[in-house]
Amino acid sequence: MKLHTIKNLGEKPVSREELRSLFVLVDDRFENGKPTTFTSRFSPAEIVERLTTAPEDGAMASAIVSRLSLMKAEAAV
Repeated sequence: MKLHTIKNLGEKPVSREELRSLFVLVDDRFENGKPTTFTSRFSPAEIVERLTTAPEDGAMASAIVSRLSLMKAEAAV
């Protein structure tokens, strides 16, 4: 199983299509227990804010950060 790394999460603005693609990637890896790491200089709340370019994107951005946080927590156990 390959490790996937998402570097500098929240550094650049993303389009709605890119946000959806990121969600699909993170959700698949979360649901299937695939190892995923990410780097960011932002807090989880700041990442959500930076990924949210339209009000309707907030839930998807929150779901991405939530899944990454849960993966991190599971890895620490």
